[in-house]
Amino acid sequence: MTEQRSPHIWGGTVDNGKFTSLVMPTDNPRLGQLTVVLNETGETLLDKEVNLAFGAIFGPDVADVEAWINDSVEVIDAWYVKNGLTPPEG
Repeated sequence: MTEQRSPHIWGGTVDNGKFTSLVMPTDNPRLGQLTVVLNETGETLLDKEVNLAFGAIFGPDVADVEAWINDSVEVIDAWYVKNGLTPPEG
């Protein structure tokens, strides 16, 4: 049986699927590409290179994940404010 690997290093949806945040591999094993997308429109809210500790060979480092979550939440909260909305709690 062959193992199926996810094409992304880390990711998930936020606010009941309204946004998706993903870190995809790049050609450099020490860097990934973090994107945050508004799913309704496909608008990319964030697209930036991020560090991968140890090349994420055993999965992402906890500190890296924390940084990606913080970057994602910051841009998502800014989207809410820009659109006259209050970011959800929690």
